[in-house]
Amino acid sequence: MKLAVPTSLFVDGPNTVTFKFIEDHDRSSGFRVLAFNVITGSGERLIAKGNFVQTDPALWTAPRPGASDIDEGERLWREAALRKSPTTGASNAKCADCHSVTG
Repeated sequence: MKLAVPTSLFVDGPNTVTFKFIEDHDRSSGFRVLAFNVITGSGERLIAKGNFVQTDPALWTAPRPGASDIDEGERLWREAALRKSPTTGASNAKCADCHSVTG
């Protein structure tokens, strides 16, 4: 998907761009943004590559590191039914149906 935004809508200084998931028509249970930039009509990238930061998953820490929290997270990952989208009910799919144990 591509989104065209006229550069005249941006101002000097900080600008905020917000993505809102509205509806998926049962095609997906979510989305993720892998890359983002503002590009002019001539192809110039307005946000320098150095402004983007990639995090190393090996450095991530659990938000709730207690053993019971980890056990509950694993149970939910294996057993909890996913929602088809934020606007519809549960599906038969579980996180474990698509993702490997090692991520």
